Amino acid sequence: KGHAYHLYVLEVEDREGLYTALRSAVIFAQIHYIPVHLMPYYLELGHQPGDCPAAEHYYEHCISIPMFPTLSDAEQDYVIDRIKSYYA
Repeated sequence: KGHAYHLYVLEVEDREGLYTALRSAVIFAQIHYIPVHLMPYYLELGHQPGDCPAAEHYYEHCISIPMFPTLSDAEQDYVIDRIKSYYA
């Protein structure tokens, strides 16, 4: 079996700050998977923020950094350096 190279997810305190810093460095981080109960359809059914606190907490703190088979070592180092410098 091999790696799927689908997502590399970090859980961080300041997701928006890191997201903005990475985007400024032309690193296309993404936010994935809004909790199902917060999607419009389920909100219309009466679900509310606070119904699933663990899922909401995870969603508020997770960010996906670039991950794909052709990501070079130099590109990986660049992403790592930008993340490290954000937290320095």
